[in-house]
Amino acid sequence: MPRSGKVPPPRTPATDLLRRIESHLAVGRELDLSQGASIEFEDMRTWGVDREVTGEDLCRLLTDPSVTRSPRGIRLRGARIVGGIDLSYRKLDACLHLVSCLVDGEINLIQTELPLLMLRGCHIDRLTGDRMKVGGGALLDYDPKSGERGFRATGLVRLMGAEVGWLSLEGATFRYRGRRVEGTKGEYDSRLSDRPDDDACLRADGLTVNERLTLVSVTAEGDIRLPRTRVGTLIVDETVGRDEPRNLVISDLRYKELMGGPRRSVRQGLRWLNRQTDASFSRQPYWMLASHYEDVGEHSRATFVRFYAAVRRVFPRRTLRSSPGDRVRYWLRNAAQPLTPNFWYGALTGFGYYALASIGWLAATIALVSVLVSGYRSQFVPTRTPVPAAVTTTVRGADPATTLSAHSDTCDASYPCFSPLRYSLDYVVPFASLGQEEYWRPSEVGVPRPVRAGLIGAKLFGWLTATLAAAGITGLLRRA
Repeated sequence: MPRSGKVPPPRTPATDLLRRIESHLAVGRELDLSQGASIEFEDMRTWGVDREVTGEDLCRLLTDPSVTRSPRGIRLRGARIVGGIDLSYRKLDACLHLVSCLVDGEINLIQTELPLLMLRGCHIDRLTGDRMKVGGGALLDYDPKSGERGFRATGLVRLMGAEVGWLSLEGATFRYRGRRVEGTKGEYDSRLSDRPDDDACLRADGLTVNERLTLVSVTAEGDIRLPRTRVGTLIVDETVGRDEPRNLVISDLRYKELMGGPRRSVRQGLRWLNRQTDASFSRQPYWMLASHYEDVGEHSRATFVRFYAAVRRVFPRRTLRSSPGDRVRYWLRNAAQPLTPNFWYGALTGFGYYALASIGWLAATIALVSVLVSGYRSQFVPTRTPVPAAVTTTVRGADPATTLSAHSDTCDASYPCFSPLRYSLDYVVPFASLGQEEYWRPSEVGVPRPVRAGLIGAKLFGWLTATLAAAGITGLLRRA
């Protein structure tokens, strides 16, 4: 017994582990309880007391002034942390580096300042890091020694208003679906969700990432909320499938550089943006992607993305979780679109982004009228009398004394020959004067009334497309 009369605390596996952590903390070395072996999530639940340390002890080691610690901080791998970690409203001078650890409880980092945060390959309940500041990186990704298995959270991860140097979520899994507390009937957990109808598993509203944000191979059962986020470089998946879940909330997401699939393919970029949730669908991310393409000199891609955003405005997506009534309303709304000016503005000019498309519509109208006129070529009559005998013949079934028709093979200089193509150009294109419409017209007897009505409609449509084409060439069209 010591002279002081005090009995020292008995040595237990927990106290031995704490001493080892403290000794490694002093020199900044990693304590690997698995000795470099790969760790699976299933193995974490079988760990005994020899791997257990309380979150309270870790907080004391990081905040107690009497503890000798390296700036590299706590570097621990393969441990089970009991009771959660509460470092809220603290300014730390050392890093928190946990790799493939099981955290039984919440990691509370509200308004915490620390140099570096690493939770690589960890399995945690939930993380609350609102308004925290990390000078370096926050790595919520995979453990390099355990392959592709990444960070996993069963509760809500909140990084609202946080500011970090870089943030990596590569290979991360978020299993929280929001809304209801597990094991209860209709009760909402106000600690985990701001609103009862919130399905978010990651809430990072107003997040600031000064360097890069990595969103590669992320699995989320709920929504990933990144509204009003500011990023230096955004890195997303190289390949985005057509059936990816719609679980992104990225309204007012802004970045300086984009890497991944959207950088090399506009199709991949649109597929990634189409992952927005139905309730929060916004066209601003499309404009952001278009601005990025313009910055790298891809002006044609930028134009197409803006055109696609305008199409989405006229034809919104059908919600995945829709009732039969919602589906009926969706189809009725789309069926009524041809009656709106926006539909025709988009169809004829690409909402102002492809203004010269109206020239194609005008050419198609001229070709259609030319084919129609050719079918009734013998039923066109002169508009002026007297007509030279060389260009007259009788209309079939009509009185030859009163009605004349064109015989375009022979004519003289006193009256222009009838040509279906020239007549179509003269008839459809405004202000065109080719000497056809002035001298020839369809016979009221030989040309059916529906055909004559169709010619009038084609003329009106031709005037419209020609006007839009002229406005597009002069730059007067407004882009949607």
